[in-house]
Amino acid sequence: MPAPSAEIFIFIEITLIKFNKSLFYIAFTALCLAGCTVPQYNYTPEVVEKAGPALNESMQAEVGDTLLETAFLVEFEALVFPEETSIGPVTNFRFTKGHLVKRGDDDTSEFFGKSNLPGASKISMNPLSNYFSAIQLMKDDSKLCAVTVNGGRFCRDDVTYERARVAAAAENTFWQRLLLTGIDEDKLELEYQSWTGIAGQAPDARIGFTVPREKCECVDLRGARIEFSEIRESSATYRVTRNFSKPVLGESGQ
Repeated sequence: MPAPSAEIFIFIEITLIKFNKSLFYIAFTALCLAGCTVPQYNYTPEVVEKAGPALNESMQAEVGDTLLETAFLVEFEALVFPEETSIGPVTNFRFTKGHLVKRGDDDTSEFFGKSNLPGASKISMNPLSNYFSAIQLMKDDSKLCAVTVNGGRFCRDDVTYERARVAAAAENTFWQRLLLTGIDEDKLELEYQSWTGIAGQAPDARIGFTVPREKCECVDLRGARIEFSEIRESSATYRVTRNFSKPVLGESGQ
């Protein structure tokens, strides 16, 4: 009987490798179904409005003054370590003082991940550890767990942490402003400005509006409402009853 060819041995070896891989994936899937932690990424940061003047407050404005200015910025829920913290049996993961931003949650826990914002916690790990994925905060007992990329986790119930809110980078703030640019006998002249950046930056957009005096009692513009109660030669008395509409902002600065 002729000896088996090399091709047959190669075929058998490849078949065994594929079989062993299949067993591994089946075992890994079963393990994950039994206990792997899967971080959630369903969190949407909040668009926060910072506006002035206060609503319904009587204000005086000269020609050239700002009637209303609003900043819209993205704020994240955050988990803050007030001091260096280690999680894992042999300090698998070490977190410097700083914050992690919320990424999602499910029925039993919240998940926080790396942040690129100022004051973020820096993460280092034991060379033998799997890569870091997220921090899991249990809702029922406030236990903290460091979750690895393959779904494993290391938990502690004595970690000191705080809850906070952190804002996206200042250069990603969206600004809107309305100015009183002129007063004539029969009309008011207004200018709407908007830009993305820091306070006082030159506007990206400028749009002029003319409002007849008979319609100045209630002016609606870009979602804002301004009511003028008295108009003089070079000044006006007014109040803001509604601020600009909120824009749709992404996770700027992250």
